[in-house]
Amino acid sequence: MPVQVRATVLTARRVDAYHALTLVAPAIATRFRPGQFITVAVGGPETSMLGRRAFAVYDVRPDHGGTVEFVFEALGPGTRWLAALRARDGVDAVGPLGRPFPVPKDPSRCLLLGVGYGSAASHLVPGPRASNTNSTVPP
Repeated sequence: MPVQVRATVLTARRVDAYHALTLVAPAIATRFRPGQFITVAVGGPETSMLGRRAFAVYDVRPDHGGTVEFVFEALGPGTRWLAALRARDGVDAVGPLGRPFPVPKDPSRCLLLGVGYGSAASHLVPGPRASNTNSTVPP
């Protein structure tokens, strides 16, 4: 069941061409499952930007204060506003949203695909990460 919270920014950092925000949001973190996402209101309380922005979650730490981290690219006014946030700023967040994907109980082969910051969610898939050295991906 999703919840709406006033989350506090714990960390705001650059990751190459992207930005990463870690929010303190225990009510979201404890409910989160791989494959789900969050939405964040952008622009502050006096903004004309009414639509929320949806983000794939990079990391969740329910046992470390209840944090949720997401990665994004500052392309438009909403994500540029997010990129300007600093530690201790507040944001309105809703989550977890979406249908979680099932995680196999037994070891299995899988292929995880992602482009840009959208590949952040594959970080939450449990188990060892191995690559097949016989396959190549063009740049």
